[in-house]
Amino acid sequence: MDRTTVSLIAAILLTILCWAMAVTAIIPSEQPASFRAPDRVESYVVGSFDKLQVNKTYMLAPGEPPSCISREDFQEYGCTFHLKELTKEHTAEADIYTAIFLETESHTMK
Repeated sequence: MDRTTVSLIAAILLTILCWAMAVTAIIPSEQPASFRAPDRVESYVVGSFDKLQVNKTYMLAPGEPPSCISREDFQEYGCTFHLKELTKEHTAEADIYTAIFLETESHTMK
């Protein structure tokens, strides 16, 4: 291949790359949902293997959808936590949701 052909191929590839980056910037990406901060967080050691449990309590107005409550895994205390259960208690003032997360994996601190 001569120098002109290589330059032309490089220019075409760069043009395609720039076009792809521009399209990606224009098209809205799927943004993570906006989650509400818990009203109370409590941590416990549970079970015979001393696993950590984190309870996150949310007090929502009656009729407020629970979709504002994060159900995603998270890392804290050097561990990964996974949602085990989401409970609901209805009162006259609020719907009280408790998200119960259990430790699924420990990470060694380096």
